Amino acid sequence: MEGWRKTTVALVFLTVLAIAGGAFAQMPGQHIQFVEINVKAGAEGQFEEYIKKIIEAADKVGAPQGWIFAQAALGASSPTYYVVLQFDKWSERDSWDQIPQLLTKAFGEAEAEKLMKVGGDATWGNETRVYSLDEERSWNLDKNAPAPYYTIMRGKVKPDMVDEYDMVISKIKEAQENAAVTRVGIRRRVRFGPSWEFYSASPFSKWADLDEQGSLWENVAKTHGDTEARLLRKTLQGCYTEREFIVIATRPDLSRQAPSDTSSE
Repeated sequence: MEGWRKTTVALVFLTVLAIAGGAFAQMPGQHIQFVEINVKAGAEGQFEEYIKKIIEAADKVGAPQGWIFAQAALGASSPTYYVVLQFDKWSERDSWDQIPQLLTKAFGEAEAEKLMKVGGDATWGNETRVYSLDEERSWNLDKNAPAPYYTIMRGKVKPDMVDEYDMVISKIKEAQENAAVTRVGIRRRVRFGPSWEFYSASPFSKWADLDEQGSLWENVAKTHGDTEARLLRKTLQGCYTEREFIVIATRPDLSRQAPSDTSSE
């Protein structure tokens, strides 16, 4: 989205590619750091090899951190990658390893500098956010599980429409929990990033799942009636200043499960 801050990938990895477990937990973390990384066309292989070296370094030194890597499947320019890191308490971040330190421990200072340059040269920018869980307006969290795909929605809400937004989402939650086909909805609010930005994620295992789940607004109409569903939809549309919808595909080969973690966004 226009206006979102861009920095180098090296700086992003300094601050976000580290988490002391929980990346693959069934219940969503209280907070996530969501990073979008823009890779130069033709540099995908170079970038992915860089990430694999980070995994190798983490394994070599027994680092506690884990992360989920994903790639744009629909709705975003390609090649775009995503890192999702989740945590429950801010104090967890005090023990996070920074990537240059991790690479230096594993391969030595000279090789670490080369690797950081490889990663930086393969990218042209990124965006990063921290979102906190809105459990009250999420649905079916007890059914959440790691999945190969996630639909992601990020949107900015007008400050004077936040109450209306919350009301509509609560109505949608009621409808989704009454739906014949279970769909998980993980709702979050921005903690660090543009004000009044909201995030939602829904995991799915195969594209056919989207057919089975049906239209969100069809589910709302079944629960609240056609007239109220139309009013709720119009109200929600009036709440946003901008929105984006994407589908991301997880990349297990670029992800790392924390050693102590036996269990998703």
